[in-house]
Amino acid sequence: ISARERTKMEETSPQARPCRMLRIVQLCLCVMSSLSSKIQMPLEAAISGAGGVELGFSHLLQATAQKKGASKDKQTAARQRQCLKFMHIPKTGGTSIDSANMHMDDENEFAFDSLMLQTVKRQREKFHVETRLGDFYDETHANLSYYTQWVARNFDTYRWEPQPGGDICEDLHTSPMVSRAVAAYFSSECTTFCVVRDPISRFLSAYKMVGEAACTPEDFEQATQETLKTLSRQPSKWFCMFVPQTQMVYGASRVVESERKYCDRVLKMDNLETEFDALMVEFGKDVRLGKEKKLASWTENCNLSVSDLTSNTQEMIRQFYAADYEAFNFQAS
Repeated sequence: ISARERTKMEETSPQARPCRMLRIVQLCLCVMSSLSSKIQMPLEAAISGAGGVELGFSHLLQATAQKKGASKDKQTAARQRQCLKFMHIPKTGGTSIDSANMHMDDENEFAFDSLMLQTVKRQREKFHVETRLGDFYDETHANLSYYTQWVARNFDTYRWEPQPGGDICEDLHTSPMVSRAVAAYFSSECTTFCVVRDPISRFLSAYKMVGEAACTPEDFEQATQETLKTLSRQPSKWFCMFVPQTQMVYGASRVVESERKYCDRVLKMDNLETEFDALMVEFGKDVRLGKEKKLASWTENCNLSVSDLTSNTQEMIRQFYAADYEAFNFQAS
C-alpha cells in the first residue's frame, strides 16, 4: 500500500473523525473569535472529542440566533416607531390634524399617512396642479357649501364604502367592522393614532353640520329624539358622522366583542393640542397642531353649546353612546 493510500485510509477511519473535526474548528477559531465579544460567549479551545465540538457549535448557533432575533425585534420596533397612520373619526378634529400634516414643507416626508391624505393626493393629481397639498386641501374645505359641491363634482376621487342600512361613506369615515379594506389598512405594522371626543359634544357638532336648524334647547331635544331614532335604523346615515367611536377604534359595537384594537394611541379631544404635539415629538415628527380649528365656520349658524342642552337631551345621547362612555372613560356630567 502506498503512503498516499495509507493516509487516505487513516483520514476516513472512525477514529480519525474527532481529530479531523478539531482541525476544522481550529481553522475557524480565528474567524469566530471576532464574534465572541459581540455575542458574549467565550470560544475556548477546551474542546475534547467530537462531542465537545458539537456542544461548542450548538452554543454558538443558539447565541447567534438569539442575537439575530433581538436585532430583528429592534428593527421592527424602529419601523413601527417611525411609521404612523391617522384614523379620522368624524367630528374629532381630524380635518385640522390632516391639514397640519399636509402643510409640511417636504411632501416626500409627511409625518403620517391617512386615508384623507391619499384622497387629496388623487384629487390634486386629477387636476394636474402644482399647488401645495396643504393649500389645496384647505381650499376644498373652505366652507360647507363649497365642499358639498366639491364632493359632488369629484365623486370618483373618493373611495366609497357600502354601509349597513344601504348608505355609503368615505373610507376614512368607515369603521373597520364594516369594511375589510379599511380593516386591512389599519392592520399594518404602523402605529395608528386617533382622537375621541365626549359623545354629547360630538353629537351636537355633527348635528350642526348635517341637521336642520334646531337651535333652541327645546327644538334640539326634539331633533335629537328624531335623529337617534333614524340612526337606530340607519347607523351610517349622514355620511357616518354619528357612527359610535367604539366601532372605529375597536371594530365592534362594544369592547368586549372586539377581536382587536385598530387604533393604538387614542388621544382625547379635550387635550388634543398637547397630546398630539407630544405624540409627534415621541415619534420624531416635525409637525405641530396649530390653534386654528378647521371647519369651525361650518357650524357658526348655531351657537348652541352642550351646557345649553336639556337634561333629557343629554341623557338620550348618553344612552345611545353608552359603549363610548364605557370604552373611553368619559365622565357623564
